Amino acid sequence: MNDLNEQALQDLHEESVAWKSELNFCQDEYSFFEKLLNSYKYVPDNKEDFELQEDLLHSFKGLKDTGLRTYEVLLDHINKLGGIYEKEHTGLGSLYYREHESVKDQILAFKDEFRDFKRKLFTLADRILESKKPNGPTS
Repeated sequence: MNDLNEQALQDLHEESVAWKSELNFCQDEYSFFEKLLNSYKYVPDNKEDFELQEDLLHSFKGLKDTGLRTYEVLLDHINKLGGIYEKEHTGLGSLYYREHESVKDQILAFKDEFRDFKRKLFTLADRILESKKPNGPTS
């Protein structure tokens, strides 16, 4: 790809803004997940679940840090596009496209890691809730 036309750059920008929205939502989820992990109501009652909770607590900080770094890279990327539009730099579109693909790879990797974290957390929460269920018949 030698250079990108204005529509192609606009498409990349729209994709970047969508990623920004997704990453903002992830930050909203952090607060909920942190409360869930630290809640006294969700205390595991077996070794396997306790170890999973400890693993999740340990990985949570790294995940938040990765998400923040990814978000900062994305903001920088979006700002660069603004510079390309404002200064009408010809020939920079292909550079922006390559950077866009790199940012995309970072975001997809983060989303995969975050999805795996959530899957493990939901599994743990489900098992804890199941273990606290009264032994009576279910409705």
